[in-house]
Amino acid sequence: MHTERHQREVGFFFSLFCGIILEIMTDGAIETNPDKIEQADVVLGLPTWRAEINLPWVLRQCAQGLGQYFPFHKAVIINADSSGQAEAGRVFFETGSLNAGKIHLALNPASNGKGRNTLSILQKALRLGAKAVAILEPDAAAVKPVWVNNLLSPVLQGYDMVTPLYFNNKYDTPLTSLLVYPLLRCTWGRRVRQPLGEERAFSRHFMQILVQEYNDFLSPQILEDNMDIWSTMVALSHGLKLCQAYLAEPKPHYCLPGRTSEQFKQVGKMLFQTLNSDSSWVNIRWSKPTAFYGLELRGSEPPYNSFFDREEIIQNFDRCRRTSRQIVSSLPEIRDLMAASDCHLPVKIDHSLWARLILESFCLYQKQPEMLSQILDALLPLFWARVLSFIEETEKMNSRQVEDFFETQCRIFEQNKEVFLNQPGRSNPAV
Repeated sequence: MHTERHQREVGFFFSLFCGIILEIMTDGAIETNPDKIEQADVVLGLPTWRAEINLPWVLRQCAQGLGQYFPFHKAVIINADSSGQAEAGRVFFETGSLNAGKIHLALNPASNGKGRNTLSILQKALRLGAKAVAILEPDAAAVKPVWVNNLLSPVLQGYDMVTPLYFNNKYDTPLTSLLVYPLLRCTWGRRVRQPLGEERAFSRHFMQILVQEYNDFLSPQILEDNMDIWSTMVALSHGLKLCQAYLAEPKPHYCLPGRTSEQFKQVGKMLFQTLNSDSSWVNIRWSKPTAFYGLELRGSEPPYNSFFDREEIIQNFDRCRRTSRQIVSSLPEIRDLMAASDCHLPVKIDHSLWARLILESFCLYQKQPEMLSQILDALLPLFWARVLSFIEETEKMNSRQVEDFFETQCRIFEQNKEVFLNQPGRSNPAV
């Protein structure tokens, strides 16, 4: 089997040998650049790290968008792949791309993850002199050519980062809506509704910042799966010019309790560590809106249904509660966090209680950073209790009404920001 795979890989690269330049890049990636492209105005990046069955579809949609909306810009599509499969490069080059050039970067499979792939795309885009780069998920089945326009155009008009605005079903992204969005809005004072959104675009200035700071992050392994939220936080910390682009509906993101629990701990760790490394946000009192682009794609209701399995979430709540109780039973500092979940369901966690639980947990982490994992373990069952409370309150609401629910939650987070004022070394927030 290994011999057959080796033969396929040798055959692939040999068949492309004529007219193709294979360059070993500084990060160890192998670059395949058949058209010897040395310059680009705009770049569209497709990071892949597993077999992507939708890559040809996404690639054709991207090429159509570049040709339709940027006919007078030199456009290049870059695929950074760490799947270790020669088939990925073959599919990439065999799929038509109209007038857009194509570059393939084969990365070491040991660095398998979106973070390293995206970084390689940004590094190559900088070497090409690109003014704007858009990153799209290679399995985004809902992608349309207009997505390319809505992501790249704001950057060419002066914005540093563009984040996506999907019109999700109300139950699609509880981690974003109940934790990430209100916490970032409360701290950095910017209303970026989809800080975890996968599709996004960057200016040349911001690409330079990201490349510079990537290797300085405290937990680089987390970036492999959480490049999106990290780039949002870097943009907020640098006070860059932000825009949100409507991309209509994404593929449905159903809430899988096991996977969401793991994401909660990963994203929670990144949020707490990054907020602690730059506390200038504490002087920001209230949030302000972020610009929109592509309002014509703003929908009414998503064309699909999403739901929570209450019994599965209740079972997950009980499992997380038992685990966290064992972990924190000997830690009086976080015993109070467990009190809210130390009873039978239903546990009512409203906006105010949830805001204080999150903010006080962060303050506890600042005092004892070595306890971060235990703090997040203590918060996890409370997160699921919050999800159940959210379901009960919004079951009969449509998506627009649920957005009002989240708006109220965010305002209460901002009102409770005074929790930070009692921390040593903090200055009073500016009014």
